[in-house]
Amino acid sequence: MSRDDAPGWWLADAEERQRTDRSLPPIPTLAERQGLAPGRFAKLAFRCEPRMVDGRETTGERLWVAIREIVDAGAGGGDRSGPNASPSERAYLGTLQGDPAVVPGLRSGDEIRFTAAQVVDIDRGEGALDFDRNAPAAVDPAVLQFGRPPTRLVRWHPDGFEAPIWFAGIDGTEQPQATLVTLGVLVDRWPELTHPFAAGDGDWVRHEQRPEYVRDRADHVRAMAADEVVDAALRCLQQPRDPQAAEAEAAFDDAVERLVQRYWPGGGEGRFDGIAHAGISRDRGRVRLSGTARVREGADRPIEVDVSPDAGGAVTLHAPPKRRGLLRRTEPDPPLVIPIPGRFTPSALIEH
Repeated sequence: MSRDDAPGWWLADAEERQRTDRSLPPIPTLAERQGLAPGRFAKLAFRCEPRMVDGRETTGERLWVAIREIVDAGAGGGDRSGPNASPSERAYLGTLQGDPAVVPGLRSGDEIRFTAAQVVDIDRGEGALDFDRNAPAAVDPAVLQFGRPPTRLVRWHPDGFEAPIWFAGIDGTEQPQATLVTLGVLVDRWPELTHPFAAGDGDWVRHEQRPEYVRDRADHVRAMAADEVVDAALRCLQQPRDPQAAEAEAAFDDAVERLVQRYWPGGGEGRFDGIAHAGISRDRGRVRLSGTARVREGADRPIEVDVSPDAGGAVTLHAPPKRRGLLRRTEPDPPLVIPIPGRFTPSALIEH
């Protein structure tokens, strides 16, 4: 799709960018880019006008597209030439995998038409998968027992493991343990798992209508922020004395503020502007903070943080009081509770 065809965004020409900027990562060969087929995945460089995102200016991002059809590159997206078209005439029609973080006017599942010249990366296809089929995955027993495809995939580094592993679970089920299997076992049963496993990281959810997985960006970003709080709490417990204590507490402050920012309700609640507190306490393996969430253009809100690196915890953001009725009684809304999961414990979750 050209810039003129799509207001707000367009696809970069990967071949042209390679010729003009040698510092860019190499793109797949022409034969690889022209030899894609339905069921494969291509990464494209989506561009947009300069935008401020998380305090920095950016002009686009790279996103995966699942190829659905081979189309005629010269037909303007109308006539389909089918798989027998010569490689030089082929273009592709696919669906966007995941909601963009930067590019406006797009969302997961949107139809994308592109050519081989716009492909910046590809999956490796069957027989040359970009992951180790023998690598372990912790799986919700319901996945294997009832033959139900996982609804959520999470890549993390549990304590006691040399490298990160995948967890494949089903939303809404509560299982005290998980079974350890190989990625190959899962891919053989559900081939659509190839793409997230080849991506190598992230938080993925199964599409409600199609047999494919897309990144759950909001949950992934929030999970990363919560994990930063756990990391910072662990440093606070490991460094109880000055001067390291002051640095650890400052890192804990920053991590909590980033987490609150990810959950901040916005709208008429004003803008979150940091946390004011009297200090951080440590007690029996827990780190606690009590203070005030400062709010621009709104009422400040009491905030409490209680977290253990092992058991997890929560950030409780209390609502400002609201006056209602003739007697002007104070009736606060329920607090916003932000859960913080504890560390993954293999002995508790994985059934060997």
